[in-house]
Amino acid sequence: DVYGRDGWPFLEDSCYSVVQDALFEMQEEQDKLQLQAV
Repeated sequence: DVYGRDGWPFLEDSCYSVVQDALFEMQEEQDKLQLQAV
């Protein structure tokens, strides 16, 4: 978690969804890499 729990309120609402989407994409990529590694 880059910002930690205390950092989230400082992010603007418009930025939040963008950051969230990026995190979801990163998570999906990590999941794919883990599946390929097995």
